[in-house]
Amino acid sequence: MIILNIKINGIIYSADNSLNYDHIHQLVQENTYDSIGDAIFSKISDSIHQSEWYQYTPQKFDLVENFNQVQAICNQNLDCYADSLNWSIMNKTELTSDFYKFITQRIHVVKQGFTDNFLPDYIDLHAIMDLIDWHFILDCVSWFI
Repeated sequence: MIILNIKINGIIYSADNSLNYDHIHQLVQENTYDSIGDAIFSKISDSIHQSEWYQYTPQKFDLVENFNQVQAICNQNLDCYADSLNWSIMNKTELTSDFYKFITQRIHVVKQGFTDNFLPDYIDLHAIMDLIDWHFILDCVSWFI
């Protein structure tokens, strides 16, 4: 009895004489790359698409498409409307949408990390962070893009 072991991406496929070679050929085609550049691009793309910041999406926050939902969320907060407008503009292409998601998620991580690790309990971070015009920063980034 002849046993064939094929290892593809760390998974070992064992087979004997009853092997379905068409299935193995399909597995090889699905799990290999045409070039080193293709493999590198795929690994980078997969790591970006599985990252925490890439998964962030403001739901129903597009001012143009969902004005009533944005109005219900923002009420009288003009900064909220400005953020919704920024999302509406930057959500038109995948690249600018990714920039927006990355910036907003990183800002949240930095604010949360600073609050949890460095700021004493008696200081209100929200009052300090309200002094910084984050929407202006996003506006500046969106103008450059």
